[in-house]
Amino acid sequence: MNNNNSISASAFPKAKGLLERTKSVCPKCMEEKKLNLIAAEIVKEDNNVFLIKTCKQHGEFKELLSEDAGWYSKLRDCAVEGDKSENAKPCSRSCPLDCGLCAAHKSVPLIVNIEVTNRCNLNCPYCYAHYGATSTLYEPTYEELTKMIDMLADYKPYKIPAVQFTGGEPTMRREIVALVAHAHERGIRQIQLATNGLRLAEDANLAKRLRKAGLKTIYLKFNGVSEKTNPENLKQMPQILGNCRAAGFDSIVLVPTIIRSFNNQEIGEIIRFGINNMDIIRGINFQPVSFSGNMTKGNLQKHRYTIDMLMRDIEKQTCEIYADYNVKASDILPATCVAPLSFLAEQLKGRQQPKFSMNPKCGSGTIIYVSKDGQKLYPFPQFIDVPNLMRSISSEAEYLKAHKGVLAKTLSYARLYSALNKSINNARKPAGFNINSLLLEILAKGSYESLKKIMLRTFYIGAMHFQDCYNFDINRLQSCVVGVATPDLRIIPFCAYNTLGYRKVIENKFSKVM
Repeated sequence: MNNNNSISASAFPKAKGLLERTKSVCPKCMEEKKLNLIAAEIVKEDNNVFLIKTCKQHGEFKELLSEDAGWYSKLRDCAVEGDKSENAKPCSRSCPLDCGLCAAHKSVPLIVNIEVTNRCNLNCPYCYAHYGATSTLYEPTYEELTKMIDMLADYKPYKIPAVQFTGGEPTMRREIVALVAHAHERGIRQIQLATNGLRLAEDANLAKRLRKAGLKTIYLKFNGVSEKTNPENLKQMPQILGNCRAAGFDSIVLVPTIIRSFNNQEIGEIIRFGINNMDIIRGINFQPVSFSGNMTKGNLQKHRYTIDMLMRDIEKQTCEIYADYNVKASDILPATCVAPLSFLAEQLKGRQQPKFSMNPKCGSGTIIYVSKDGQKLYPFPQFIDVPNLMRSISSEAEYLKAHKGVLAKTLSYARLYSALNKSINNARKPAGFNINSLLLEILAKGSYESLKKIMLRTFYIGAMHFQDCYNFDINRLQSCVVGVATPDLRIIPFCAYNTLGYRKVIENKFSKVM
């Protein structure tokens, strides 16, 4: 089918300050249970970027997207072409009115959420996924859930690389260990659990059972380091981490929901907490709040928080803690910047590979080498010219696509070695960190052992900003790599599921009213 919803700015006369044309939704229409796409423009005003849209019935809406127009504009240069799904569902209505994924979607999902229950042992005011917010009990049967897992394991052109069991609170589901085991048996490479950790604190055996079943990563809710910002699980955190250590976990990712004027002043301390526990906490995935579900427009202007705001807060607050060895805003790059690694792997392995092909506006991150005393941070972009290295990797991927055989690979390895040496600033890199040879092994051989050596002293800081009906941009949606699996065996883009009414439709179809 033709994709007539993704609109290029070049197709129209250039308005003053116009960066992009797209389509969005009217928040008032959404309140009235009407989903109508309306034309929208992304415009620059001074150093700010706004999404502006006009509904014939409810008038104009203007939403802040960024306070750094220069940074936002550069994101468009980081766009990456994704793979088309071979499992695309027929679409009888225009995108995004018939998600599933449809043929208009431009990326295969990298991670798919499976909501095993919407029961929860907390009642967070910004949550859109728990029973208290929906008044219906959504809890697919075990058979329905295993069929969802099977769908993801059999996906084409490649198996979905990561599955995240979510809720509500997924540990409240009696069969959660069996579900993890089924995903492991079906060969899902990265099995994750999104949890508040309370049951892991209460039941040390649960952590051990999950680990034994094949769980790799725990996405752990962690909104702050004070009782005010984190009354939910701060007191239980020592027990949560202790039980997870005893179970053998070494891959916890902290997931703070950041709300401006509430907890963004604790970002530096959240990072310090993670680094102080980096034997088990491998990174942080900050999530600026999405105004969906329980989080209504009430204080939208006060609490709206964007990735560029996060970048500046990270720089300011890590500087206060780590002085000259802090993370700078310029160290945080769009997730799509590493996509050339996938293109190179495709040529070396001879088959399609998962790609970071989301819209560059969706997420960013950086990797940090941490000194042994935990007092010095060395973000990779401060000693590696990442853009130059990725250009070289992309060039070699194109070369290997056109030239096959041992000789071509040998010549390509030699050029990669040279590119690595030119891209790494040996004077700035951490002493004793042999990043040159380790990266070469990873690039040329796919060496997992080398990857593990790098991970021993590295820490990830990232951000993912999910959309809501105020900042909704269909161009972002069509490149979404985060999906939600449903009992009718569809994958719905995460932002469509929570913003465009799909959650309510699925819950009405598969839930029990309580």
